[in-house]
Amino acid sequence: THTFITSFGEISYSLEDVVAQFHLPLFGDENVQSLTASPVENRMNTTLIESLKASNVGSARATFSSWIKYHFDSDVDEKKAVFIAFWLSRYVFLRLLVDGVNKGLIMLAIKISKGDMFPLAPLFVRSWYKRLDLYKKSMEASLE
Repeated sequence: THTFITSFGEISYSLEDVVAQFHLPLFGDENVQSLTASPVENRMNTTLIESLKASNVGSARATFSSWIKYHFDSDVDEKKAVFIAFWLSRYVFLRLLVDGVNKGLIMLAIKISKGDMFPLAPLFVRSWYKRLDLYKKSMEASLE
């Protein structure tokens, strides 16, 4: 299920392909599971989590688009962290395919926006393969 069949042969994405094409780091200085934050990063984390509540006007949860619009006039550091949190929530740390921001990833997004390196390529490949598995299951279900 992780191979694409084309007119010129078969293609399968590998970890090396993801590193080369998406320029995601294979190695990092930090561990994703044990983040330590400075007081400034903790304040930014609190601000961004509170902005999730403020941006979900009229809905049960903040959507990506409402959260990004809410931060349109924010400073550059906040905009970077918001975009990275969106990208991590949507494409790297796969959850249900819903339009929502994962609060648990905001601190990681802040750290990445400040220049810290994390091994994101293996996480992206895992997410990619998981999405392909979900796509295959939905195709099989639609054929029944």
